[in-house]
Amino acid sequence: MLKVRKSILISLVILLALSFTACNLVKVDPEVDKKLVVAKVNGEEILKEEYLDQLEASKQNIKSQYGIEELDDDMLESIREDVIDGMITKILLLQKVKEKNIKLSEQDNKNIEEYLEYIKQASGGEDQFKELLEEQDVTEEQILNDFKESEKINKLLDDLTKDIDASEKEMKDFYDENKETLFKQSEQWETRHILIALPWIVDDEKQEPESEEEKNKEYDKIKPKAEEVLKKVKAGEDFAELAKQYSDDTSKDDGGLLPPFSTGQFVPEFEEATKQLKVGQTSDLVKTVNGYHIIKLEKTIPEKVSSYEEKEQEIKTYVIEQKKNELISKTLEDWKKKADIKRYKRNY
Repeated sequence: MLKVRKSILISLVILLALSFTACNLVKVDPEVDKKLVVAKVNGEEILKEEYLDQLEASKQNIKSQYGIEELDDDMLESIREDVIDGMITKILLLQKVKEKNIKLSEQDNKNIEEYLEYIKQASGGEDQFKELLEEQDVTEEQILNDFKESEKINKLLDDLTKDIDASEKEMKDFYDENKETLFKQSEQWETRHILIALPWIVDDEKQEPESEEEKNKEYDKIKPKAEEVLKKVKAGEDFAELAKQYSDDTSKDDGGLLPPFSTGQFVPEFEEATKQLKVGQTSDLVKTVNGYHIIKLEKTIPEKVSSYEEKEQEIKTYVIEQKKNELISKTLEDWKKKADIKRYKRNY
């Protein structure tokens, strides 16, 4: 009995060794690999190469958005599933577009072409746009097709939700639930300021020094001018006129007037100095990453909760959008349950 078991064990070891050797001898053809099917939606295939392109774009997006250099295993797994879910959803939606015979009008196509032209100009012109496409390994035709598909999907969803409205009860309930968050305006301050800026703030061609010592030298260079303007302010000269004459900020054209701000919207030193002022008072020099500021407090705007009547139209928009999203989510789930969706996780 012992000899039989030993013989079986030796046979298994040999088989495992042969399997290991075979696995190492077999080379995966990249062209075959990228044509592997990672999912099917009602028989329509999603190929691995399409999936990998989407995956790489999503990874780069997240790294850029959150300033992450490397993604951990949990994040990668989550991204993989999100990408495949998104691709499945898009194909299902496009199948519904075809089923309902949704077409784009001449005006739709014209709008898309105008939008593409806008993107080209925003990218720096035709040549730079082509370079960006080459870097991403996509063609202009693919971009245009993506825009058209997205517009068709929008039309599908608009048609699905076109009859949705908001009742007064729904609107009032929404207001009561959210008035302390969505409809509460924090205390705000309205100021004028004069900025004597560091060179790299006003001139893109100037480089910000890397060392603190070199930065401090630049602060020292602009401080005499800032002190000279401060003397004029303290002497009672018109603040708005001084801002027009001396400030390096774009607000100079409005006499240094800035839009009202709440805590956390401006650099901390600016906010802290503003909060120390009474209406009509001016600050001493305030040093920030931008240079030296002189601040005048124009007015304070107390914390306030807007009334239902003030925000009625905004509330209606919120409620309708919420109901639309709920209907779209529910309908998508229903469509997915009825669809023949297969995932081949071993291939991705």
